[in-house]
Amino acid sequence: MIDRQRMGLWALAILTLPMYLTVTEGSKSSWGLENEALIVRCPQRGRSTYPVEWYYSDTNESIPT
Repeated sequence: MIDRQRMGLWALAILTLPMYLTVTEGSKSSWGLENEALIVRCPQRGRSTYPVEWYYSDTNESIPT
């Protein structure tokens, strides 16, 4: 009985891990640290549905894209 429960838990863990990794990877649209480069994923099909304007944080000057 215990072996069957343990096997069920392993199966659940094995099935849950790929779902977790897929969800967490898809939710990150940008990645960066303070005073570091900011890397942003671009849409595969041309323009984004939500346009983004970039600004220098020190001067609040617009960055042309």
